[in-house]
Amino acid sequence: MGYKHSATRLVLFMDHPLGLVPFIHKVQELLCIVAPLWPAIVSLHAELQSDSDATGEAAAELASKFATILPSVTKLYVNAEVEDNLCKVFASTLINCYAPQLAHCECYIMLDSVDAQFSTDLKNVVVRLDDEAETSATSMHPESITHFYIAGSIQRTVDHLFSADTRDAIEFTNLEQLCILSPVDEDSDNKFSFEQLAFPKLSVLRTNPSNQAKHFLNSAQFPDHLDKLELLTLHIGTIALYNIKFGTKQREQLATFIDDEERVEFWSMANYLFGTFELCTYSVFTLGHLDDMPSIDNIAWDFLVKLEIIPTVESSLLLELIPRLRNTKEIVVHSLEFSMAGSWPQEKPSNGSLEILRLNYTVTDMSNLCVMALLVRLLPGLPSIEELFMPVVPPEFYSFVDEY
Repeated sequence: MGYKHSATRLVLFMDHPLGLVPFIHKVQELLCIVAPLWPAIVSLHAELQSDSDATGEAAAELASKFATILPSVTKLYVNAEVEDNLCKVFASTLINCYAPQLAHCECYIMLDSVDAQFSTDLKNVVVRLDDEAETSATSMHPESITHFYIAGSIQRTVDHLFSADTRDAIEFTNLEQLCILSPVDEDSDNKFSFEQLAFPKLSVLRTNPSNQAKHFLNSAQFPDHLDKLELLTLHIGTIALYNIKFGTKQREQLATFIDDEERVEFWSMANYLFGTFELCTYSVFTLGHLDDMPSIDNIAWDFLVKLEIIPTVESSLLLELIPRLRNTKEIVVHSLEFSMAGSWPQEKPSNGSLEILRLNYTVTDMSNLCVMALLVRLLPGLPSIEELFMPVVPPEFYSFVDEY
C-alpha cells in the first residue's frame, strides 16, 4: 500500500506479447488491486504498440479509465513504435481527458481528434495532428507555452489548436523554444497570415527546410537575436548556430535558401551561414551524408567552428578539407577510411586554428600504419592542436611526437 502514496510516476513500456488493449487492461487491473485511486502519480509515460484486433471504442474506454485511476496527472508522454488507428484513438482520448490539468503534453502519435480546453498551466507541448483531425472545440493558451514542438503543418496546427478569439494576433508571450518539422513540399494557405504569429522571447528555433518554413521566417515576428538556430535535413545533416543575429535582413537571406531540401540550395545556405563574418559566435555542421557534397573549391566555411562527419570519409578528402576550414576549432570523424597515399593532395595541409581532432576508425595492423602516415603528413601543419583522439595509440606515435 505504500506505493500508492510514494509513487509519482507511471511508465508503461509495451514490450509485451499482449496487444494494446489487453496490455492496458492488465495494467489497470493490477493498479486497482492495490488501490482504486493513485492520486500521488503526476506523470504518465506510455510507449505503445499496435493492436489491430481490438476496437477503437475499447481503446477509448481504457484511456478514459486512466483519468479515474490516476486523477492527478499533469505530465503526459505518449509514443508508439508503430502507430495505427487504435494508437491514435487511445492517445487522442488520453489527451482529451487530461487536457484541462496538463502542464506538459508530449505526444508523438498522430492525433485524430482533440476537442478539449487545455490548462492555462500548459508549458510544454509536442503535437502531431492528422490532416483530418477534429479540433473544433480545442483551445490552447499561447501565452503560457514555453516549449512548443510542431510535427506537421504550421498553419494547420495553429488553426486547430488556438481559439478564434485570438486569431487576429497570436502572441506566444513566453515561448522560449520552438521546433517545427513541416512537410517539405506543402504549400502555404493564402488565407493564413504568418504575420499574426509573434515570438518576443524566443531563444531557440529548430526547423527543417520547407515551403512553410520559408514563409514563416519571412513573415512571423521574432527577436533580433537567438541563442540557437538549428536547421535539420534528412538528406545532408544538421546546422546549428549559437548566439546568432536574427534580424529581418538575416531571416530574409536565410529564407531564400530553405524553400525546399534541394541539395544545391542547402550547400549555398551552408556557405552563407558559415561564410558570413560575425553572424554568430559558435557554429556546428553535422554531416550525415556526403553523396552530394560539392567540390572542395566550392566550399566557403571560413567561420565554421566545429565540423562533425558521421558517414565514412576517406583520408584524402579530410586532407583536402582541413586547409579550407580556416577558423575551425574542432573536427570529429566518426568513420575514417584510409585511401592510398598517392591520392593525397600534393601540398601538405595547414590550419592554424584547429585545436581538437577526433579520428575514429576500425583498428587493424594496417590501419595503425595508415594513421601514422596520416599524422606524419598532417600534424606539422597544425600548430594549435591541443587534443588528438584515436581508438588506440600506435607504438610509433610516441617517437614521432618526440621528434615533432
